[in-house]
Amino acid sequence: KMIARHVSENLPFMATENIMMEAVRRGADRQVIHERIRVHSQAAAARVKGEGLDNDLLERIAQDESIPLNRDHMER
Repeated sequence: KMIARHVSENLPFMATENIMMEAVRRGADRQVIHERIRVHSQAAAARVKGEGLDNDLLERIAQDESIPLNRDHMER
């Protein structure tokens, strides 16, 4: 259970490079996407490390209208 928890806490952060590349492939500006993901990553990290809550990074990214991906795109 501990390993599964660590994976669920950290895997979204490891996926951000692929998320950014896919968003750019879909026409988004790389610098804009990089900044938006950075902001969302910091907020999600604070939630996980500071509050002990689940990592909601992918949900934050999916809800950001400046990033042309939904949750389904990121989970493939």
